[in-house]
Amino acid sequence: MAEGKKQGNSLYTEMLDIHKHIFEQLKYAEAKCGIATTIILGFFGVLARILYIFVEDRNLHMFTSPKWFDWVAFLSLFACIILCIWCLLILLKVFKPKTDNTEKNLKEFQGNIYFFENIAGIKSDDFLECVKRKFGVSELKNRGALLDLSNQICVLSQITSAKHRNCKKVFNKIKWVFPIFVLFLVAGGLSTQAQGAVVM
Repeated sequence: MAEGKKQGNSLYTEMLDIHKHIFEQLKYAEAKCGIATTIILGFFGVLARILYIFVEDRNLHMFTSPKWFDWVAFLSLFACIILCIWCLLILLKVFKPKTDNTEKNLKEFQGNIYFFENIAGIKSDDFLECVKRKFGVSELKNRGALLDLSNQICVLSQITSAKHRNCKKVFNKIKWVFPIFVLFLVAGGLSTQAQGAVVM
């Protein structure tokens, strides 16, 4: 019995270390999402201001018939703004807190016990059994406390995984703003050049 308690305490220390490691990854994911939100809000503000100036400068109203290049420039800039809004909506999901400790049972545990992506989506008792095997522990005195900690590790891994995935989605989408904005610059430049030729 004393041996089981000693092994349980040792395992509890190891699992606290896993919890700490995943919590560090969660803080990193939240920092990434915060930076992404700031950048996208900045893009949105600048793009909205450019769109306003462009519409006023070119007199793009519903019942006028502007040049073809003006419409391409307008639509490309508008697409950039829509893309920024879409990314912000994805990021809003990241900041929604998870306030329950329900677990998903999607897969059997495989791989690294310190990596949140491997832990997310499995049940806490399965994770506890895997940690026991990894550290060669056979008997546990404080199984209840270890199961509670295992539950928190699994839930924290789900939250961390969701934040990293959503942040990755945002970065994959926001990169399209740059080529679309280049299209706006080209179309706007061609339109200005055409107007200059007409004036001359």
